[in-house]
Amino acid sequence: MGFLRAFFRNASAESKEASAPIKHTSTPPIPQPIQRAVRVQVTPLHDVEFEIIEGSLRKTVRVANISVYGLGLVRDDTMAWPATGEVLHGILTLQKTQTPLKLKIRHHAPRVVGCEFMEAPAPLRNQILSFFEVELAGVEMIKVRSDLLQKPPKGEPHWYRGGDQAELYFVTLQDQIESFHMSFLGWYLQASERESLRMGRVMDDDSVAKDRPAYKPSDLIRFEPLSDPVLNAAARLILSVQGLSEQHRKTLLGWIKNVQRTGT
Repeated sequence: MGFLRAFFRNASAESKEASAPIKHTSTPPIPQPIQRAVRVQVTPLHDVEFEIIEGSLRKTVRVANISVYGLGLVRDDTMAWPATGEVLHGILTLQKTQTPLKLKIRHHAPRVVGCEFMEAPAPLRNQILSFFEVELAGVEMIKVRSDLLQKPPKGEPHWYRGGDQAELYFVTLQDQIESFHMSFLGWYLQASERESLRMGRVMDDDSVAKDRPAYKPSDLIRFEPLSDPVLNAAARLILSVQGLSEQHRKTLLGWIKNVQRTGT
């Protein structure tokens, strides 16, 4: 993203270091851990639930987390749960779409029962990926080393990025956030202690008029009136960013959730 490149320096030096030839030794390579599907934590912002249907039993339970391969159900101690390896039948409701499912119990934890989808239809997996696109972008964001960031006149910079899908940048003064801006899925938000929250669309470099300088952040953002669906998605992304301190997360959510819904 052009508007964040100014905060990134020394990247070329790090890249050259990373591309240096690897010296081969007799030491065997360390086995890499097996990758697991990213599980998205389900919050009250999501309309996701599972209705257990076993004989005469019909009981709706909350979904704690979900991935394209399975989900975690919040344990309800008023019912007897199947043992590990047994099958649970029911209906998953996601965005008001109901899908009959068979779940294989994988593990029991004090608060969550982990389950694996059995013969889950392809449309459901596509729906999960689409519905949780914001959360998946947030989960994949990593924090850039502070020594690679240009220092602002005051405060400390923090930058989380996940490729071209999502970026979050903020400046703290005595560990209090003074300003922030973020982009995700083509949207851009910014706010500070002195400026109310603003929202806009990120414009591709090609869409900027050729007779105007394309290096200014204002040239790359088309600001629009605030939109609750976009603000809701921004809150979901912030909730999903790993490694973000709870104090910083709470401040960012406060700026987004408690903003006065006015046009800009």
